[in-house]
Amino acid sequence: MATRSEPQRWPATTAAWRAKSAPAVRSQAAGAVAFGSDYRALGLVRSLGRRGIPVLVLSGSDDVLAAKSRYATDVVSLPVGGDPTLFLCDLWERFELAGWVLFPTADESAAIVARSYNVLAERYLLASPPWDTFRWAHDKRLSNELATLTGVPHPRTWSVSSAEEAARLDLDFPIILKPAVKESFNALTAAKAWRVDSPEQLRQRFTEALELLPAEALMIQELIPGSGKDGDGEQLSYAALCHRGAPLAQLVARRTRQYPPDFGRASTFVETIEDPEARHQPARMGLAHARAALRRRLSVPGLPARAWRRDHRTVTRTRR
Repeated sequence: MATRSEPQRWPATTAAWRAKSAPAVRSQAAGAVAFGSDYRALGLVRSLGRRGIPVLVLSGSDDVLAAKSRYATDVVSLPVGGDPTLFLCDLWERFELAGWVLFPTADESAAIVARSYNVLAERYLLASPPWDTFRWAHDKRLSNELATLTGVPHPRTWSVSSAEEAARLDLDFPIILKPAVKESFNALTAAKAWRVDSPEQLRQRFTEALELLPAEALMIQELIPGSGKDGDGEQLSYAALCHRGAPLAQLVARRTRQYPPDFGRASTFVETIEDPEARHQPARMGLAHARAALRRRLSVPGLPARAWRRDHRTVTRTRR
């Protein structure tokens, strides 16, 4: 008889969520679990809820937009600390979620699902790929490697081990300093990137960044001209619905205004456009994902998205 994989036990100090009752979800047919409650989760909850699909929202931190939606069938607070995989397994058992789809809504939650893919796939239907595939998008160093292999334009990037080494680089300023992965919340990951305008400022900023992340997790990168403030540059987004690495549906959006302007976390004026070139380049990266995945006998499902910027110096799109 097959047995389910068992993760490590959940610490008793973080099990307060167990006290919540589950009648609302238990009475529903199969639905979706939104692993997060930010604006991305809100879009998911609204889209599914309007079609009569029940959605259980896992709400954490202060970003609770999705948890306040009238389409949220039920809400469970994410505990602080502990093993998130066991939390999801206990949730599945307590709320009787057989046949429900688990949707991570941020990099951090998608990484949790990817790293525990086999355990969670025995319980939920998963809408995101396993770690061997997901890591190529999660780690920007690997994304750059993939872009190089597939001939997709991307900003020049440097890695150094100290602030002094960074200051000695022969760079055309301004440049940006950014994290390779987003696995914790701090000043740099919250800002997404820091703009740097001189060697001395780079030395100062790199020193500050070392207090937050190790040197190997920091990237110095060329800043592509343009912004999302007044339309002087074209900020583009590509999104698709994929099955085994092949896009079943795809779209390109132009983000004419975003906030903050340089490294936006949210957009205030977005329109879908026809742009074959902007579709072609991400698709090339997606096919490379698929080929590598097939060699490992994996599939590449889900909803990938990637940000791009038109580089007017070369009249090409550059992956951010």
